[in-house]
Amino acid sequence: MAGSDFSYFAYDFLTGRPLGQLPFRGVSFGQQLDTAGQMSATLDLDDPRIGATDPLNGTAPNRTFIVVDYLGAIVWGGVVLTRKRSVDSSLSSTTRALDIQCSELWAWMSSRIQATDYSAPPFSGITGSSRMAYWDAGPIGGPWDATLIAAQVISDALTHSVSLPITNGNPLNGLGLLVNGAAPSASAPVMTPLDYVDVNYPFTSTQTIGTIVSQLAQLGLGVGFDFGVDLAYSAGPGSAPVATINISYPVRGRTFAQSQLVLDVTTARRYEFPEDGTQTANQAYEVGGAGAIVVDKAQAPENQGYALWERVFSRANIQSASIQNLLGQIGRSDLALNAYAPVTPTATLSVADPNLPLGSYIVGDNVEVRIPQYAEGLDANGDLALYDPRFPAGLTQEWRIVQWQATVADAGDSTVQYTFNQPPFAEPLAPAI
Repeated sequence: MAGSDFSYFAYDFLTGRPLGQLPFRGVSFGQQLDTAGQMSATLDLDDPRIGATDPLNGTAPNRTFIVVDYLGAIVWGGVVLTRKRSVDSSLSSTTRALDIQCSELWAWMSSRIQATDYSAPPFSGITGSSRMAYWDAGPIGGPWDATLIAAQVISDALTHSVSLPITNGNPLNGLGLLVNGAAPSASAPVMTPLDYVDVNYPFTSTQTIGTIVSQLAQLGLGVGFDFGVDLAYSAGPGSAPVATINISYPVRGRTFAQSQLVLDVTTARRYEFPEDGTQTANQAYEVGGAGAIVVDKAQAPENQGYALWERVFSRANIQSASIQNLLGQIGRSDLALNAYAPVTPTATLSVADPNLPLGSYIVGDNVEVRIPQYAEGLDANGDLALYDPRFPAGLTQEWRIVQWQATVADAGDSTVQYTFNQPPFAEPLAPAI
């Protein structure tokens, strides 16, 4: 029974002190690329398995960190943000329960950890202006590097934060937090200022770590990146968790050659291939403070009988015409992907599927998807053919995991639903600035 393979441990968020094991039911949790995944669960307060664990202190909002353990490894972890106590007397006996909602660490950073004011010391030389600097990753004149900016912002904010009385000013000190594998430090990485965007970019005390990093990740221009928080036990199963904020350039995850992850759709409990024409565009506009420019017009769809679909991309904070035109260059390459209805396939598998077991991947990994040849009517075994008629000759192709959601069965088999991006993936190329 797959549900028995899961354990749930509570820790004090600020000290890392273990608070005990909790027998949750109705558990669902998952991850999504470049944002915070969610978890929901219910705790029966009269469950004898609670034992000496204090369920109220062990689920306190904003103070409790819940870890999901699957076969001795952490597969999810997050902070309790909301909970609801209930008493139900409608059945033959009264039941008391707690419903909790948790969110991964990124939600905490996006709403609670301020980056303070970057127009003044001691923030690693980001001084003299409240405008966001471009930074040089190498010799003067080289391309600026948003990943280093993001790592610096995280390190500075965690090192210098004085909003909470925690050792070294780090409000996540109890989790043994790392940034790209190293402890937060105001002195690393060292960067040299190269240029400034000609716009009042308010990276000040009103912005959080999460806001700044998310903005940097979405810049495009070949310097955007993926980010996420990965968890592991510090010294084996049951020990304190360690959280590592990973800034991944250009993309997070492994290729199929590296991961060797396989999805055979014939083993899937459910397989879907949805197409979303609402996002289609074969002509686009960039609109910013410097005015509007036509990004491009993709002729092929119109030549094939498609109507003209237009989209407008708002860049209200961009005052520089040169920066806006650079964004337009990226938009031109994106039009090839937007000219037809984008597809986000999904598949639901057992958590113990031998080719894609829970814990063997992270969001961002590539999976080789194998769809067999389509046959009308019945197959050789006399069963109804359920394979995808879009691919009558079958398909073997790499797809990227952009989201997964696990549902733990209280009795029976637990499952994971995966959401994929199909190729072609947008490969970032550093521009000549």
